[in-house]
Amino acid sequence: KTEITVSDSKQINPLQPLEGKELPAPPLMTAMSLTLRTVLNSESKAHEIVAISGLIYDSVDIDGSRSTASDRPRCSSAFTVVRDLENVGFTSRFTTSLASTGPNNIRVEQAKTEKALLNYFMAMLQRHDPDILIGHNFLGFDLGVLLHRMRACKVDFWSKIGRLNWTQWPKTKQAASSAFNTEASYAERQLLSGRIV
Repeated sequence: KTEITVSDSKQINPLQPLEGKELPAPPLMTAMSLTLRTVLNSESKAHEIVAISGLIYDSVDIDGSRSTASDRPRCSSAFTVVRDLENVGFTSRFTTSLASTGPNNIRVEQAKTEKALLNYFMAMLQRHDPDILIGHNFLGFDLGVLLHRMRACKVDFWSKIGRLNWTQWPKTKQAASSAFNTEASYAERQLLSGRIV
């Protein structure tokens, strides 16, 4: 990995092909598509995460230079982790269904607490180290909830959500964890440095 600093952004120029040669193709990337399921805690008025699912696509050709229309990215791995609510546990039928694998050998993992669920998610993020994170309204809702819950639960290795090694949480908005203000602040979005969202 290389990190370069420039004093003026005008010093940055797009790569130009040399005479008689083409530009090299951009590298193949790994993409992770995420979805979160949340519930609103009636006492704290904060969203809590009850499930996270992810689909991982390896070797994604982002500009299409190496692929044809029939070469769509294929899901190479997937995960789902759920937690029980209110410490009442899961039904025996649900627990039995968790023990078996679904289509494409996808298992649903069970977490006892929200912190365990978030630590499992961070382990999956570190294992696959995606270049691209994809999600519906990810910046507008999911990222804010994810970061606020990681902070509230004191999740280990929280800074691995990006590729920089942060030592302190960024300053957040005053009412960042309320039910109506779930969007991540600019400072919080910086935690994703090194990934395309």
